Amino acid sequence: MKPSTLNIALVDDDQDEKYIFQIALDELEIDHTFIYFSDANDFLNYLETAPTLPKIAFLDMHMPLKSGLELLQEIRLN
Repeated sequence: MKPSTLNIALVDDDQDEKYIFQIALDELEIDHTFIYFSDANDFLNYLETAPTLPKIAFLDMHMPLKSGLELLQEIRLN
């Protein structure tokens, strides 16, 4: 990843949202990497081991097991 590349993460359990989000990012024509997670726990595991953290993370507020708000609170604790 180049230094100017914007690292963007989406945490959402809906595959359709992933598809729409990816199309919107491509329309912006910005240099980016897009990482998708279907649940909060996968994203938390990624944050613990990732060599480069996302600059922007979009969180679905209505996911099973752990909502986006709960995920955000857990991220802030760390």
